[in-house]
Amino acid sequence: MEDNVTIFQFVNLLNTTPADTACIMDSAYRQGWIEACDLAEPGKVLRRMDAARILHLYMQRVLGIPDLTDISAAGILKDLYDCRVCVNHIAQVYLRGIMDGVMIPSGNSSVIIFASQEPLRTSELMNIRLP
Repeated sequence: MEDNVTIFQFVNLLNTTPADTACIMDSAYRQGWIEACDLAEPGKVLRRMDAARILHLYMQRVLGIPDLTDISAAGILKDLYDCRVCVNHIAQVYLRGIMDGVMIPSGNSSVIIFASQEPLRTSELMNIRLP
């Protein structure tokens, strides 16, 4: 069985300064790229939608990357609007090629979803490409 990524493991990958768990999480929270719920449960398994949120906020607040203005092409993801609060986060990382969609069979063809509720797996970390 493949390992799931925790919130702390993911935040630690983005962190640029060596420190202990509390310092890393506090720093990310103060910089505004994680939320209080992440800070409260760093050992919790990270869902793909939360990874998208963290990555998107990291790109904005740490890297200074502005949002793409037209995210309509992300509509190819059939589950994009399952979490309305997550739409922009998911669209920004998907359209930039930072996180991939998941191809699933549907009748005689297939569709692409983001699988936002699924846990982020360690194997997926290699496919995350920050700008």
